[in-house]
Amino acid sequence: MNGEGTQNMRTTSGVLRSWLAPLVLFWLLTALLTHGSVQSAPVVVRFGTTNSTWPGWLEYLSWAKEVFEAKNPGTKIEIIDVARSSMSQVPLTSLDVLDLPFQQAGLLARLGILADLSSLLREADLDRFLPILHQYTRSGQPLFGLPIWVNPTIILYRHGDDLQQAIYRLTAPVIGSSRWSWDALGNFAVKLTRHQNDDRIPELAGFEAYWHFLDIAYHQLGDLYDRSGSAVRINSSVFTFATSYVLHWYLAVDRPFTYPVPFGNEDQEWFIQGKAVMRLGTARDLWELSGMALDQYELLPLPKGPDTPPAIRHPQARSGSKIGLASLQLVASSPRRSEAWRWISFLALDRDAAMRRMTMTRTVPALREILPLYVRYVPGPASLFSLVEEVENPDAALPDLIPQEALLVQTRNSLLRSAFDWAPQGPRASHPPADIVARRLDEVRAQLEKILSGEASTKG
Repeated sequence: MNGEGTQNMRTTSGVLRSWLAPLVLFWLLTALLTHGSVQSAPVVVRFGTTNSTWPGWLEYLSWAKEVFEAKNPGTKIEIIDVARSSMSQVPLTSLDVLDLPFQQAGLLARLGILADLSSLLREADLDRFLPILHQYTRSGQPLFGLPIWVNPTIILYRHGDDLQQAIYRLTAPVIGSSRWSWDALGNFAVKLTRHQNDDRIPELAGFEAYWHFLDIAYHQLGDLYDRSGSAVRINSSVFTFATSYVLHWYLAVDRPFTYPVPFGNEDQEWFIQGKAVMRLGTARDLWELSGMALDQYELLPLPKGPDTPPAIRHPQARSGSKIGLASLQLVASSPRRSEAWRWISFLALDRDAAMRRMTMTRTVPALREILPLYVRYVPGPASLFSLVEEVENPDAALPDLIPQEALLVQTRNSLLRSAFDWAPQGPRASHPPADIVARRLDEVRAQLEKILSGEASTKG
């Protein structure tokens, strides 16, 4: 009995072993496969965009995300609309990639939040960018952003009735020639302006502008900032001369103006509504003009500034302006640097991605090989080439990489508005007294100097 029991137990044990062995093996394989699937979960790159209000940008990113993820099956892109969120809700250090404006990127780079891309970018790829971008990429400073588009300034002109067209034909020989200055544009605008009685707001404005006119004047008339080592100061000669020039340009007899004063940041609706003949705009304005027929408007080149006094650095006026720059940044603390860099490289350097971005967003490309195709693929009048010429203008430059730039501009505009709100305007306006202008401008400059030195509060 005991022998049979022992034999049965051995038989049962053998059966169990033969049955359990495959089961255990199945469990082990399942565990390994499950562990492997966890390990091979896709890497998620968090991309914080600040350009969601740019027409076509989010639609473009949706396309780019789909194409990129198909080419990189182990990586997923999460697009986060930082522009519509509070920065406190989306900490920058929780992101991997950003598309901040040029000036903001400079501030974050100084704080150590952005990574230097110099070691990641090949020399051959660097040469693919527009020459103007070498001021940024080859300035001897760390590379904290890869450019994706530029936004040059341009003068938009709307064709009107027979009288306006006659005035345009008379001025056409001057436009774009060596005689095309802001004074020539001002005289052109005066002829196009129509006042009703003595109302301070014209029935038809010859020229519509905003505070960006000041930034153009600073660049064309000199260098606004003086650098001595790490210190940055306002160039008082350039600031006083350029600001006075813009103020007098607006307040001259019969000079057109932007209501209520030229130092505001108005919505620039007059041109769209047909209440202004010319407008100081950028490539982005092409979206707002999409409802107009291409023969209804032209793009005029920027005038050159007036010749400056010997005390100012550039005695010969320049014709270009500061050109806006959009770029992609890598967050220094990102644990997904390799995948994040692949996403940046795809957006900035892939030819198909650059072409699709140009056609979907109508932005001026930052790659030299794509720029000549801009006038062929982007809707616009025959004079659209003026945007390309502005990018290639040797007098053009990228914005100053001053960390406090946004605060300086905001404070400047607010102070100038307050300082000159009393100034007479309208068809019979006269220049304010020179001594009062000089004193007010000294007060404004002093406040800006405090911001640069860190003495002023962030409220401006």
